[in-house]
Amino acid sequence: MKDISVHGTPKVYVDKDTSSGKPVHRNFCGDCGCAIVSTTELEKHQTGYVKGGLFTKAGIALPPPGAEMFWHRREEWEKPTDGVEPQ
Repeated sequence: MKDISVHGTPKVYVDKDTSSGKPVHRNFCGDCGCAIVSTTELEKHQTGYVKGGLFTKAGIALPPPGAEMFWHRREEWEKPTDGVEPQ
């Protein structure tokens, strides 16, 4: 989480209904409700799962994906990204 900064004070919803059974802290904008970043207690909130769509309007180029998570929930029509191992 040291590589990102969030302006303002997001609200946090602790989601306990997760596939792992471990709580996920879902940070969102208190004004518009937009999802910002999710963290887990399991990872001591050191890793943030940032919503990539937040960067497009800022003109920031995103790096290619390094992992595809929750691949077991994919739709039949979804194809894996070349060179990325689905998890």
